[in-house]
Amino acid sequence: MTFRYARINFCLGLLLTASMLSSLRGAEDDRSIYPRSQGELKAVLQMLSPRRNGGSTVQTEYIQRLKQYRFIVGVPYENLQWDATQADLCQHATKILAMIGKLTHNPEKPAGMSDEEYVLCKKGCGQSNLFQGVTKPQACVDGWMDDSGKGQVGALGHRRWCINPPMGKSAFAAGGNFAAMYAFDGSNKKVPDWDYVAYPARGYMPVELFGARYGWSVSPNMSKYAKPEKDSVKVEVHLADAKLAATGDPLKLDTSFVDEGGYGSGTCIIFRPESFQLKADAIYIVDITGLKTKSHKDAPLHYVVHFVSLSRIPDGPEVAAAYTKMFQQRLGDAAAISDKLDQLEAVTELNEDENLKLADASIRGAVANALEAMLKAPALRREQEAFVKYRVLTDMEKSAAKAKDARDAKLQLAGAYRSFADAYKGTRWGEKAAGEYEKLKKEFGAAN
Repeated sequence: MTFRYARINFCLGLLLTASMLSSLRGAEDDRSIYPRSQGELKAVLQMLSPRRNGGSTVQTEYIQRLKQYRFIVGVPYENLQWDATQADLCQHATKILAMIGKLTHNPEKPAGMSDEEYVLCKKGCGQSNLFQGVTKPQACVDGWMDDSGKGQVGALGHRRWCINPPMGKSAFAAGGNFAAMYAFDGSNKKVPDWDYVAYPARGYMPVELFGARYGWSVSPNMSKYAKPEKDSVKVEVHLADAKLAATGDPLKLDTSFVDEGGYGSGTCIIFRPESFQLKADAIYIVDITGLKTKSHKDAPLHYVVHFVSLSRIPDGPEVAAAYTKMFQQRLGDAAAISDKLDQLEAVTELNEDENLKLADASIRGAVANALEAMLKAPALRREQEAFVKYRVLTDMEKSAAKAKDARDAKLQLAGAYRSFADAYKGTRWGEKAAGEYEKLKKEFGAAN
């Protein structure tokens, strides 16, 4: 009898699980609830990995990590670019902070600093997110997205700058015990229509990119909403079942307020559950009331946060479809490049991308065919060979920067640049190697 009842219960459990999964799959097709599928989430975040393809520079590590967060919350990320002028301001910011030994957006002028340099340092501090004690790009971006402190959650200003929809360019620098990211950019004038930006994001949200004591934030698009009356805005967070129905009482919040500071897009609703389950397949419903449209009509917000673990998302057809779509877009972008050398480098990088194998065979073949067609021209074939081999010098340069005897390592690097320049004279990368050799020769007196 015990076995019989156990078997019945087991079968009922399977039926209930199948029913719940069926309900959830139906909701997954609704992009207003789940803007991204799990496969798309995994594929894009892998493509944007700061350490993809075997390594990264400070520049790529910073930009790629920032892109990951921007993708998750649904703001423009694809064309986010590093800006050299902004990087210079960040470098000046960290320089003055290291000199005065404290974190401030309004530093005093240190003794011996020129007025001209102080203007740049002060501007860099005033227009950047700053960090003390952490200087690695990825860790800094993670910290700015957390932004919640050990006690009371504040305005989450650093986060709001990181995911500000019109950001089109940014930069990062570290010096001493300080780091800075340029935050005040609003150069993207083609931002798609948006209603609000939430973090944790609506729909699927990776547990790997959130924390149990992070503040939750919602930034409404204030071109659509009237200025909220702070006391009228109410937030409720419910645990939900697989059918996306709220269960039990709302979670107790230890923080709930509206901040109207000028960070990022402006007004932000900030709250935090006193306790919640940060684990895969935990689902929460967020309801916010008290907002009104510009025409003063009630505009409540209702959305789902469904936590998932990226490591548990299988590399199945859904992931392959997402990769295929991205590679098709990248191949199309490459084909539109007018400069043949730039086009060749873009297609070569596509063909060597470690994630191309996860896409459908059709796009793999299309990339291979595009590269083969270009390499029929002898001049382009030589350029491609130079492009591929130049990366050996890039690796040497990274090693030289870490070598105990930096002078000796750079002298060897200079020799390698000179040999490469001779072997590939007349190619783009040969000319680049020649230029790098001349710079090292001037700096270190490299022998002819």
